[in-house]
Amino acid sequence: MVKYEILARKLNYQFANPSLLTIACTHKSAGIKDNERLEFLGDAVLGCTISQMLFERYPDASEGDLSLMKSHLVSKKSLSIVAEQIQLEHHILFNRKKTQKSPAVIANSLEAVFGAIFIDSNMHQASQVILNLYQPLLENIAIGSLKNPKNELQEKLQKNRHELPTYEIKCLSGDEHNLHFVATCILKSHNLLTEGFGKSKKAAEEDAARKMINQLNEHTA
Repeated sequence: MVKYEILARKLNYQFANPSLLTIACTHKSAGIKDNERLEFLGDAVLGCTISQMLFERYPDASEGDLSLMKSHLVSKKSLSIVAEQIQLEHHILFNRKKTQKSPAVIANSLEAVFGAIFIDSNMHQASQVILNLYQPLLENIAIGSLKNPKNELQEKLQKNRHELPTYEIKCLSGDEHNLHFVATCILKSHNLLTEGFGKSKKAAEEDAARKMINQLNEHTA
């Protein structure tokens, strides 16, 4: 139980029922009462907390911008970063023969911890813990900071009620460990086509979209 007391201090929260934190840190592979139900609840608590924070912090942000920022903050990647701050990995109980402490397992456990705090106290307390842990990530997020070229191009076209582009993967080269993709971005309404290159389909499409934005800007300059 000592290691869970250490974790509670890192969370800056004192559990009335410490067994909840133990359950939150127990993976299903351990073969005892696990954290899946708490994870389910914690996911909702996290989503509501982040949504309200973004709604209040960015009063002029569009629904699209809010959704983009929320998706980033509640992603497994962001959860893993937050979990690393409190070294949650060292507190997770699991069966080494059946599973590994993957980033997804650690992220899910953090959601379970949020669910445990909610059950142990209330929404306000859980939100306070979440926002405190998320502070470093919140300092580096802003409206528009997460948009990729495909998002920007789509918004630009929708704003002017133009037809949306289509993307095609033309070809790829290289061996299986060093692939190179070529993507085309086609905008029929403007009779424009751009080519993008990248080491993944996504990267190639984003490169093509970035070039399309530049072409559109040149046409309207």
